[in-house]
Amino acid sequence: MNASELQALIRSRIPVADFMQLEVRLLTPDQVDISAPLEPNRNVHGTLFGGSGTAIALVAAWKPCSRPERRPQGGAAQGTKG
Repeated sequence: MNASELQALIRSRIPVADFMQLEVRLLTPDQVDISAPLEPNRNVHGTLFGGSGTAIALVAAWKPCSRPERRPQGGAAQGTKG
């Protein structure tokens, strides 16, 4: 998957990402660079709307975590005993 394919996937499955104009600028096996312009994501004070900032951060964190080689065998998350 390349950056434009990931961007298309995100925008098709997360409707607000299209409105936010979320853009995947770089995608490598070790990093993802995601951005969005301020204008559609600003609040009444002219700063970044918290929901938009959170959504961008979650999408950026999701991609590296979704790599198959990082999943435990069986594909399900497993808790730890402590």
